[in-house]
Amino acid sequence: MLGKGSVILIKGKPEKGKRRLYITTIDGFTEFRPGVKMVFLNPDFHRVVMGEQGLRATPVAYRNEPALKSQLNLKSPGRISVVLNNNKTPLHWITTKHLSFTKALNAVQSILLGEDHLFENAESTHDADIKAFNRLLVDLINTLYYGKNLISVLKFNVDDAETLAVDSAMEQESDSVGIEWNASIEVMPNPSKYSKEIADLQLDSTFTLDITFLSEVRLSSEYDPGDWENPPYEDWSIDSTYNEYGEFYIDGGTYALLPETKELITKISGEFSDHFGGDFETLFKKNIKGTISQLLMDLSLKR
Repeated sequence: MLGKGSVILIKGKPEKGKRRLYITTIDGFTEFRPGVKMVFLNPDFHRVVMGEQGLRATPVAYRNEPALKSQLNLKSPGRISVVLNNNKTPLHWITTKHLSFTKALNAVQSILLGEDHLFENAESTHDADIKAFNRLLVDLINTLYYGKNLISVLKFNVDDAETLAVDSAMEQESDSVGIEWNASIEVMPNPSKYSKEIADLQLDSTFTLDITFLSEVRLSSEYDPGDWENPPYEDWSIDSTYNEYGEFYIDGGTYALLPETKELITKISGEFSDHFGGDFETLFKKNIKGTISQLLMDLSLKR
């Protein structure tokens, strides 16, 4: 019976003539004309893969809804929603009778396996995704932080962490604050060099790396009460910062970090501990010079 918590399958974007299947539950629905229902979906999506005992669901992590919608090939604005139909929500008249992923997949497994869906082996898929994510992340870190020119960067944006810190200090009336801020880097990898990683992570020709920073900031301020000619004035300055890395997202998704990746992140945490906000903007700008020229040269040599 269709209702909150009912299980539903969603087809993802095409890949090699097939489509991956994703599974989640329904948060609610509306019938906007007789027989046509739109369902609102829980953003906690899983990918359907082949396990030892048959089809099962494996979690997928995405930074935000736009990234998730891209993987699901959904174009509608607002809440994640879809109109029930066998093309996009296969076998919904069966799966929505269940509140458990396992029971829903068991009920439709024999039908799904006879259709044109893409089901990777659960363990090999997970391992391949992790390796692909880590290779791209390591090459991007080495390009951004050390100028090694391993992967091409189109553009980037670094949050104005200094202003965020001052605003937070003024709001909290404190000279010590914790803030979260981000750097977003648009990347165009060499398709021949990274063909496996692009395929494993289902990436487009360009994708975004998002880095989340967690910073403890100490500030000081000078206050001028003003006079009859001049208004009061408060000037804040940043005395010290301590940065930790939160999450790294590629195209909105994140995976476990391998030991060598963790070691590299520990290294940059120490070497660039005095960097904050605009310092990273300057560093990245210096190090990405020539990455596009190198990509174009590599591609021309392949012809």
